Amino acid sequence: MSDNIIDFNKAFEKKRKVQEAIEKDVFKSDEEFIDFYSTLNARETVWGLRGFGVDVTEDPRSMLDILTIIEATKALMWRSKGKEYPFQTFANTVFSDVEKESGVQIKDLFDNFIADMEKYYEELGDWEE
Repeated sequence: MSDNIIDFNKAFEKKRKVQEAIEKDVFKSDEEFIDFYSTLNARETVWGLRGFGVDVTEDPRSMLDILTIIEATKALMWRSKGKEYPFQTFANTVFSDVEKESGVQIKDLFDNFIADMEKYYEELGDWEE
């Protein structure tokens, strides 16, 4: 009878090790993952805009905006890891006066953005049901 007992701790540990090995093979470093995701994010943005009838292919200078999406995504991801990235200087400089000019604290803007985002996705529900 003991042969039929599943040790869930061992099963979960094995699953965790397999997932870690896959992640290690797919993305050898944070930098590779950040490069991959930032490009994916830009592609998803351009593709999504097409769905709304916005065609960015008419003006080759759109690539400058696409590069901004890529670099801003990298800056965000590195900041979330507590590391510096050159494009953060751009955001820090461009938005340095936001608090002063708007009277709204960056922390409040951030908290409101996250709360609105979470509410939006909660209201979408689970599309897999």
